[in-house]
Amino acid sequence: MSDTYLELSVWRRMDGFAIRYRCLQCLDTQKYGVQSSDYYYARDKGAQTWASDAQFVELFLDTSPAERCTWFVSLSEAIEAHDATFDR
Repeated sequence: MSDTYLELSVWRRMDGFAIRYRCLQCLDTQKYGVQSSDYYYARDKGAQTWASDAQFVELFLDTSPAERCTWFVSLSEAIEAHDATFDR
């Protein structure tokens, strides 16, 4: 599997907060995985965005997404599996 990916951000609005799923699509296989998810609250005023971006890059460089992510043929399947892993 190649280490070339397309980054996709998927947002979900919840009561009082939002979730941003940091998804990747492997350009070789066209499959989708979720590297991480970030939670945002109105009171954060942008500070969370900087920290989330830094963590995304750190995770990407630390371990190949090919190893870190579980891959699915659809983006929605990848998000559902990620939520199930973290009891969301």
